Amino acid sequence: MFRLLLAALLSIAFAPPARAVENPLAPGEHTFQSDGLKLWYTVSGHGPVLIVPTPGWGPDATYLSQSLQPLGEQFTMVFLETRASGHSQAPKTERIDWTDFTADLEALRAHVGNEKV
Repeated sequence: MFRLLLAALLSIAFAPPARAVENPLAPGEHTFQSDGLKLWYTVSGHGPVLIVPTPGWGPDATYLSQSLQPLGEQFTMVFLETRASGHSQAPKTERIDWTDFTADLEALRAHVGNEKV
């Protein structure tokens, strides 16, 4: 009995700490899942959320975050690198259309906790 109690106490004492839930709107780089793909976004600024997606099929969000930096004084800027762009994963199929991009924006909206875009 004593050994069982000691084992239980030791397992509690040396258990790894619980992982803190990540704030999806904290400044910095983040990822989320959409349609089985890992998509990347970065957050800066403060205020109402403004989601800014890349145009798709290539460039990362650097040019957007640099050119729109002044908006961060009034908005929480969320720069989404769309599927197959920048750091975000590409689907196995070459077909990507507006339905996919819309679904990704909806998944990001839900991920950051906004009621609507």
